[in-house]
Amino acid sequence: MPSLGLPIYGQASAQGLSTPRWRSAAEREGGPPPAAGEFPEGAAEPPSELGRRSFAKLMGAAAGLAGLAACKPPRQKVVSFVRPPPEETPSVATAYATAAARGGYGVGVLVTSREGRPTKVEGNPGHPASLGGSDALLQAELLELYDPARVRGFARGGRHLGRLALLQELSALASAHEKDGGARLRFLVEPTSSPAHLDLRQRILKRFPRARFVAFSPLSEAQARAGAEIAFGRPLDASWSLTDADVVLSLDADLLGRDGEILRQAREHAARRTDPTALSRLYVAEAGYSITGGVADHRFRMRSAEVLPFARAVAGELARRHGLAALAPLSAPAEGWAKPAGAVADDLWRARGRSLVAVGPRQPAALHALAAALNEALGNAGRTVAYRPTALLDADDGPGPLAELARELAGGAVDALVVTAWNPLHTAPADLELRQAFARARDRIVLSLRDGETYAAATWRIARSHPLEAWGDLRSRDGTATVVQPLIAPLLETLSEVELLAAFVDDADRGDHALVQDGWRSRQGAAGFDLAWQGWLAAGLVPGSATAAEHPAPDLAKVAAALQAVPAPPAGLEVSFAADYRVLDGRYLENAWLQEFPDPITKLTWDNAAQLSPATARRLHLEDRDEVRIKLGGREVIAGVLVVPGQADEAVAVTLGYGQRVAGEVGKGSGFDAGAIRTSHAPWFASGAEVERTGRRPSMAWWCWVTASR
Repeated sequence: MPSLGLPIYGQASAQGLSTPRWRSAAEREGGPPPAAGEFPEGAAEPPSELGRRSFAKLMGAAAGLAGLAACKPPRQKVVSFVRPPPEETPSVATAYATAAARGGYGVGVLVTSREGRPTKVEGNPGHPASLGGSDALLQAELLELYDPARVRGFARGGRHLGRLALLQELSALASAHEKDGGARLRFLVEPTSSPAHLDLRQRILKRFPRARFVAFSPLSEAQARAGAEIAFGRPLDASWSLTDADVVLSLDADLLGRDGEILRQAREHAARRTDPTALSRLYVAEAGYSITGGVADHRFRMRSAEVLPFARAVAGELARRHGLAALAPLSAPAEGWAKPAGAVADDLWRARGRSLVAVGPRQPAALHALAAALNEALGNAGRTVAYRPTALLDADDGPGPLAELARELAGGAVDALVVTAWNPLHTAPADLELRQAFARARDRIVLSLRDGETYAAATWRIARSHPLEAWGDLRSRDGTATVVQPLIAPLLETLSEVELLAAFVDDADRGDHALVQDGWRSRQGAAGFDLAWQGWLAAGLVPGSATAAEHPAPDLAKVAAALQAVPAPPAGLEVSFAADYRVLDGRYLENAWLQEFPDPITKLTWDNAAQLSPATARRLHLEDRDEVRIKLGGREVIAGVLVVPGQADEAVAVTLGYGQRVAGEVGKGSGFDAGAIRTSHAPWFASGAEVERTGRRPSMAWWCWVTASR
């Protein structure tokens, strides 16, 4: 019977992949060749004419990608996309469907495998979150998998453990917390939509009813769900459809680069730009120049704090010009934006039922509630915007729950803290002082793919399996479920998050494949399950698993009250924070491919900067590459300046993820830590900043300089 999975091939050396295809200098001169499987002397050194600090790391990762000697297929049977092949032919690629996590939601992807090695990541055309699209972060996951700088193995207090010993000691730790119901046991996790994680949480909380799970993301969308709770009485996710939107008003929403389901949204936006007779119109109001702002038909530069007053001005113009009296209590004076607000209101009105008001997650909950009211008044709800119960296990993954956990840690109320969230000591808001509180826990169990500040401070260090090495499951924003199947057996000694959580209910020895599969068998029923399971793996989704959209009516009185509670934009220089297009929240800092990838707006590489408008730079007597000290709320950070046309005046834009205290050779010394001045009370923008020149000029690399020098 033909195998449906990847066949087992010999080691890479058997294929001739670990032997260099070039000759060494000694060999060229008649000397003996190097030993088989070794690179020629000095091969890891960059050429003298190429001074990029990344060269050695890029070459090392490329060598690992091309010739790993331990690449083996997964232990369990995996199923290729659509058509299971009768056999695997060397050098012939086979695509497998799986999913990647973005903000806890699933994005369907196809991973091409050649001879048991994943080599390419693309979007799954049949998955609603990607529609076949891909981006730089998905492509770079391959380097995350093959990077030799990944952490490996398990240790407790400096004592190395094997897998079996680790599971036994975790079981003993869990048993010790059983007597008080887990009152001093906490889990710090990333937001996720995984049904397998939900099953394990329920089992853990049944065994430890006083334990608690805390979800935290530095790029949280909790404000959007809080806005839905104001408008509709419960947290809902808004899904934006650009296919049917003739007019789009983006209020600090980077629809094509950061916010929402960007792969699907980018494809839908592009489709509306290919037919000259059906072009859509895009308005963008934002502070920092974004990818979406770069393709807008009309872009309004304003500080982030001014986006809400601008939206209220649009609501006022809709009420005044077009008789939408229900919006009158939600409006506010235009404050200099009367002309553009009126033009936007007229355009939205003409396209009612085929327009869209989208708000980015960086804006306050009151603005999200206002957008819900505007879309309802314009007849867009159920057409260009759909509301569904959030697929995430935790509706609030912002700084609030993390602040409570930090207080518990500081008060000595936590003995064991299990951390699967990415490097919270770096990403947590500065005012929570999580670094100091973290050390108070006796058992600090950290699961991580790479070394970092949190991993270095752990007492239990557990290497994490890459998503292409582990079984799991995820739901997209519309609820569509995908089984995450591995493409390769773990390259190193690692543990998946599913297995780590299962260790606290003494079930990790079964493996993540059995845990995920049995969970779906219990949900779907045993009859015909095996055949259905193979079909899910082949298609990359579970048919019929999407959640039905709802059409709730917004409570305008509550929306008006929330808007009235928002203070007027304060004067002074504003600092706004955003995810970096390349390293995201910092988790890709060690990825040399992404570090070398130029920022799509500034073309900056290997660095971040304090971005200023030309007018603000002139007022402060600053220019490109000036080093400045940014002070905000009693905290400060040193940064290099980049003058960016299109940046809002009196607003400093900074991106997160750089300046990590513990970093490898690739990320060491890259950029500055913008999170050092970020607080839980103002995680996205804050006014009252001071910028002063230090007199130094740090080195900064732009893509255009690099290409010109080559």
